Amino acid sequence: MEITNSDIQNIKLACVETEEVLKYLKKEDYEKIPQDFLDTIHKNKDENYTWQYDTSKTLAKQNFNEYTMVLLALINNNYLLSKEKRELMDKIYENNDKLTKSNIESNNNLPMVQKEKWYNRIFRKIMGIFKKK
Repeated sequence: MEITNSDIQNIKLACVETEEVLKYLKKEDYEKIPQDFLDTIHKNKDENYTWQYDTSKTLAKQNFNEYTMVLLALINNNYLLSKEKRELMDKIYENNDKLTKSNIESNNNLPMVQKEKWYNRIFRKIMGIFKKK
């Protein structure tokens, strides 16, 4: 998958937004995130973009782009969740995928074409940029 200039710009914006959100984590949670990962986010952010976390809104109601959502989900899954919760989330994702495939196949009576999930696509793009540095 080719990374476009638009992808790169969205990732730079996501790094700014992610860094801002992380300021509101509990200290013990923030310290679970490896420093090299935090440094990578910091190095790849758009220095001309500012974004403020709105403390009057929940995280789900914040106005940030989908790349930020992917970065936050990655951080949550890889660094913040306990092993048990991570395994539970993996099962939930797996069950959701099975239900979705089953519903589509039963509604269409056509074989399902495996399409890459949007968050996996964005994650690969983000990791591709980080690896180039």
